[in-house]
Amino acid sequence: MRTKTLWLREEYLAVILAGHKTIEVLVAYVNIARLQVGDRLLLNDRYPYVVHRIDRYRGFRNCCLTRTRAPSHRTWRQRTC
Repeated sequence: MRTKTLWLREEYLAVILAGHKTIEVLVAYVNIARLQVGDRLLLNDRYPYVVHRIDRYRGFRNCCLTRTRAPSHRTWRQRTC
């Protein structure tokens, strides 16, 4: 199990913490691509979350087409201590 600190703008963080938005990364940088279900995210070095689902796409066009058809789900859930 790995822990990754992820820095987000405060306006996006507030919407994620309220449960209205998932965390989405459209470019699989090496450190992000290594994440697996069960790994932990520490949002802005303050809020622990556990990765519950990872969706990978074959390209940006496929990502956009899939996202417009799929229902919105919370992909990351706050870890309860």
